[in-house]
Amino acid sequence: PKTIKTQRVCLVCGGITNVAHLGLDICRACIVFYRRSRNRKFACRSTTNNCPIGEGVNCRKCRLAEIERILSSSHISRTKMMKAELSTSNSFDKNSNHSSFQQHTPDVHSFLASPSTSSSQQHSCRSYSSDAQPRELLEKLSRCYRAMCATRLAGELSARKDPPHPLAAVEGQFEIPPASYAKMEVSNRLFLIALHQFGSSAFREFGRFKSKDRWALVTNFFTRYRMFDSDYRADETFANDMAKTFASYTTYFSVGVHEHFFDDCPSEGAFREEAKRAMEANMKRQLHGAREHMRSANLTHE
Repeated sequence: PKTIKTQRVCLVCGGITNVAHLGLDICRACIVFYRRSRNRKFACRSTTNNCPIGEGVNCRKCRLAEIERILSSSHISRTKMMKAELSTSNSFDKNSNHSSFQQHTPDVHSFLASPSTSSSQQHSCRSYSSDAQPRELLEKLSRCYRAMCATRLAGELSARKDPPHPLAAVEGQFEIPPASYAKMEVSNRLFLIALHQFGSSAFREFGRFKSKDRWALVTNFFTRYRMFDSDYRADETFANDMAKTFASYTTYFSVGVHEHFFDDCPSEGAFREEAKRAMEANMKRQLHGAREHMRSANLTHE
């Protein structure tokens, strides 16, 4: 959030920057210089190859060398961290009995749980160059996303008046009913909790933010992400029905849902009919188009 932006000092030239480039406190000017100059040869202005680095640096050769040194050091530390995380993750996968969360099978539950496809496609989270390095953040996001999906799935099914047997839930043998006001209230609370957990697990800096800033980030992300994720999963689960999408994690929206959506709303206020009309118009205007846009993107799990 803009309210907590702080100025950083560029590690190379000493200039002020509000944005981290390549994950480091390096200003835009130095990054642009690096991208334009990394394959060029320069002569050192002092002929020592050891010009002072910091404010006022004017030797292009030493400036380039310093950026490469910082990037190299950062790469080594991040690779060590990634190896430790992958080791922990692999240990969990080998010892876990919940294989439906680890292997991508063509049933409803496996798609709802959205397991990482990196378990079945060895290089799905890696670049295509011959000297490819693991993309540790993408691997981490995939694991955290899978955990968030599991939280939402278990929470919503357990909150039902007649929850399915735990084994049926794990195997994906449960009904996907139309959404309602009460169901959405429960699912939204679960989702907001899961998003906080996702933020803290995927980005360690998130946990150090003030409560109001964490809440602002999560609620700002909430609506955008839910629509994107719902339409993506719906293209698999409701592949032959373009007029339907997920509302919560285990309920669906369609054009006719508005008729009974507010039946379990505890308020008896007169807003219901107006809300129904607005909901129906919104569904007709956006639902089908959103599904078509998501399908045309032809996304992979990553």
